[in-house]
Amino acid sequence: MLQVRLLGSPSVETPSRVSRPAGLVAELLGILIVGGQDRFSRDGLADMLWPSGEVDRRRHNLNTTLWRLRKAIEDSSVDEQWISSSRNGFVSFNRQVEYSCDVELFEGTVARYRSTRTADLADDELDELRSAEAMYRGELLEGVMSEWVLPHRDRLRRLHNECVLKLLKATRRMGTVEECVYWGEKILESDPFREDVHRTLIELYEDTGQTGRAITQYNRLRSVLQEELDADPSRETQALYYRVIDRTTADAAARSGPTPEDIGAVLDHLETLHRDLSDGLKMLADYLSRN
Repeated sequence: MLQVRLLGSPSVETPSRVSRPAGLVAELLGILIVGGQDRFSRDGLADMLWPSGEVDRRRHNLNTTLWRLRKAIEDSSVDEQWISSSRNGFVSFNRQVEYSCDVELFEGTVARYRSTRTADLADDELDELRSAEAMYRGELLEGVMSEWVLPHRDRLRRLHNECVLKLLKATRRMGTVEECVYWGEKILESDPFREDVHRTLIELYEDTGQTGRAITQYNRLRSVLQEELDADPSRETQALYYRVIDRTTADAAARSGPTPEDIGAVLDHLETLHRDLSDGLKMLADYLSRN
């Protein structure tokens, strides 16, 4: 069985060896498997790999690259050919032989559960989504910047975000705190402006009594929005934040004295108030200087 990995650094595993095609060889393999067509004309492939240049030179380069690709994935223990060339000049990946490709497995699994409500996901289905997410070791054909790959890369990136978001919501519903935090942080690594994800983590920390972490999460969101967009969290998120503050105060009052976490939460809150006051004074000074 041939196993092809195109997410992240490409690799090909045959029954007898593992190879790591790179450059144009890896790109050609990617085109044949995920390029959106069952077969490609030689001239079409040459246009995709070498958008400019003399026709004869591009055809020669294609023949050389096809030969290198076959050498990279051929296996003497297997009779079938994985790369097929027809007499009328078409080239294709032979899908009749036994093979697996991480892109197809990942895309198929995520698409299968796309319309499934989070509350309806069974444990084994969640495991399938976790396995699919693990296949996403990086972007499609890392290092390749040809135009043909960009829409495929964007599509797979969006699917990966959907997969992680579904896992975040599922683990939030199940109450598995650390796994929920893991998925939330994974989303924020690539998109730190996702206020809904920040809010989910704040609610999770609040529900589990980790008010210090909740306040820290809010301040992290606020800093990102202020520094990058000169904006504040939404009213919904601010209301959640002050609810956490009220709970922290009530919890401290109900005990004989504040805990180190209570003190840390109060200090974080005071730091936020100090920033708000400083920003307000700066805005006032700017206004007065102009009038």
